[in-house]
Amino acid sequence: MSLTVDLKESGGQRDPEFPDSYFNGYGLADAAFDLDRLITEPGIRRFTDLIYDGNILCDEELADLGRIRPERIWYDPADGLRTVGHLISFLKMRNEEEPIEGCTVGDLLAELQVVQVILRRAEELGEPFSFEVC
Repeated sequence: MSLTVDLKESGGQRDPEFPDSYFNGYGLADAAFDLDRLITEPGIRRFTDLIYDGNILCDEELADLGRIRPERIWYDPADGLRTVGHLISFLKMRNEEEPIEGCTVGDLLAELQVVQVILRRAEELGEPFSFEVC
């Protein structure tokens, strides 16, 4: 699985370092619940709160389960920037080679820094965002 960053009007966001490809945070998708445990300060949203997972199942699978696709919730980029900034600060104090859910602290830092750039752009545009796991 991977984590993408979508803006409400602009859609899926490209990786600022590799503009020919969309951002895919494989480590962030795998470590999302571990990242939640690192958020200890009040007023900072859990990382998983910002993730829309309504597209994991297709319409047929949802119907078989008697469920409907949940409505997507969009967030203010400032909320995401607080969460991502907190996680970056915390992870910078750890050994970059330390493993977390099949990747390393260094891998997660690199992906979070890309997300931070995307969210800053969303804030400049005044455009809500959400993460998606696919």
